[in-house]
Amino acid sequence: MRQVDKELLAKKITEAYPWTKPQAALDRAERLLGDISDELMVNLREWVNGEEISDVRTGDYSVRMVMGIRGDNQFLDALEALVLYSKDEKAGLREIWRTRK
Repeated sequence: MRQVDKELLAKKITEAYPWTKPQAALDRAERLLGDISDELMVNLREWVNGEEISDVRTGDYSVRMVMGIRGDNQFLDALEALVLYSKDEKAGLREIWRTRK
């Protein structure tokens, strides 16, 4: 599976979340790249490349479904919830279904 370049991902994070400091973006990129499954890497690569996000499922959920459940378009937060769900279903479900504050 082709990986996403950490520097490129960090740049995309700072573009999507302009208040994020460069080092925090690098840390988030590194953490995400260390935890993500091959299946979800497809969505991450699509996001970084500015492509339409495909409906890749992890269990019963996809990134687009999580964004719909939450009523927002925060791709990275939805992706991280699915990464957690793939490792710890109970904690992941709490994150998927969390409400906005």
